[in-house]
Amino acid sequence: SAQALVPLSGTRRACSAGMSRNLWQVVGGADKGGILVRVGRKLTSEEAGQRLACGAVVAQLDLQDKRLHFKRLSGEGPASGWVSLQSAGKDLLVRVQAPPPPRQQPSARQAALAPARPHPGWSLPGAAQPAG
Repeated sequence: SAQALVPLSGTRRACSAGMSRNLWQVVGGADKGGILVRVGRKLTSEEAGQRLACGAVVAQLDLQDKRLHFKRLSGEGPASGWVSLQSAGKDLLVRVQAPPPPRQQPSARQAALAPARPHPGWSLPGAAQPAG
């Protein structure tokens, strides 16, 4: 017996919505070569040794007391660490929207599973033939 194929679009949408990340972009520290990164959450923890450059985009891993634990996605600076969201009342990072994922072409397997469409000039067995 043939099994009906269940579309996965609803499942994929639900999964991707749950995996959406909070993204932040560095907007402060341009005059200092970037913003200060620390190894730990506390302001007294060790400095990472490198600043997170203005324009860098990071993913939020944790957020506590206006301190952001991040993983760097683009730009210059440490791969991860803790930064302050503000300093002296000025934003050091701002939340940004993720760009939409690129639209993908169907894979060969998806194309093979798609219903076949006959060429307009072809005839199907049992189909009425045009008079002429």
